[in-house]
Amino acid sequence: MIAGSYDGTISIWEISQKASTSKEGGNASLSTTIFPQFSHSIDNTKVGDLDVFEGTEVLTIHFYEDDKDGYLVVGGNSKHIQVYKLKTGEYFCTMVGHKDSVTCIAEDGNILLTGSDDMTIGIWNT
Repeated sequence: MIAGSYDGTISIWEISQKASTSKEGGNASLSTTIFPQFSHSIDNTKVGDLDVFEGTEVLTIHFYEDDKDGYLVVGGNSKHIQVYKLKTGEYFCTMVGHKDSVTCIAEDGNILLTGSDDMTIGIWNT
């Protein structure tokens, strides 16, 4: 599970499940309990070689996976799209082009689409 915050942090949680069977009144029932475990966080306020952000709020997160690794693509009111490696939280790159907050991210194959409050759609080749 991945959660973004208005303070610019991204929290990654690992979810495990435990199934249990109980018998009440002769009837067997199966239930599942979910156990979230905090894994690590990413500080989206300190990114790469960009010195100044106009904001740090995380407004949208997208998971992208290629043949080698899994990536988090993060948009917000910084006007930039940051990309991090999921397992390590390591910064990967920044995509610059929007003039206002990035509010949505989608992906189709090797194409990443971003929407912004500047009324534009970014089309990025991943």
